[in-house]
Amino acid sequence: MSEEWDLSMSLLPLSESDVLTLEEATRGIAIFGATGSGKTSGSGQAIARSYLRSGFGGLVLCAKTSEANWWRQLAEEEGRSKSIVHIHDGADMMFDYLDHEMTRDGGGHTENILDIFMQVIAITQKTDLSQGENAYFFLACKQLLRNAIDLCRMAYGRVSLVDVYNIVASSPTSPEDLQSEEWKANSECFQALALCNEREKEKQEAHHGV
Repeated sequence: MSEEWDLSMSLLPLSESDVLTLEEATRGIAIFGATGSGKTSGSGQAIARSYLRSGFGGLVLCAKTSEANWWRQLAEEEGRSKSIVHIHDGADMMFDYLDHEMTRDGGGHTENILDIFMQVIAITQKTDLSQGENAYFFLACKQLLRNAIDLCRMAYGRVSLVDVYNIVASSPTSPEDLQSEEWKANSECFQALALCNEREKEKQEAHHGV
């Protein structure tokens, strides 16, 4: 049985007569102030420490490069260093957002998966690639990714970053590739297509009772 938390539990005293409770924390907290007014180092830090001390778990999305180190330091000082799972470039752990969208309840739609992918590309490029002289290449990229996503779905029953990348990277770049036995042997794109073809043959044979 999961542990029940008392919503009236005190997390942080705000004044002599007022405290921040668990119930209030679950409703969301916003901190307002001018740049340099101490939002992070003052009230933000006090609230974060109270969450750590109270045994909270959660997901922290870091916008600043120094923010992850800041949270690790807080966790260590509050005795929660073993609770930290740091997901970053080069880490042993990762979050495959495409696979998550594919497997979640109500998920799995190609256009939704593609939209997430394109949003990530736009964020990393820090520009709107769908406008101006980049528009043609943006649309071509979307079509390529849409096809790769559908091929992943049909071949493997899932969509992952690694599979999408490998299929795109090993796609044919010339008509000669389609006739090359070396390309066929080393191309994940071809192998995925072959797998789809084989499954389709099995379905047809089962349908006709062969």
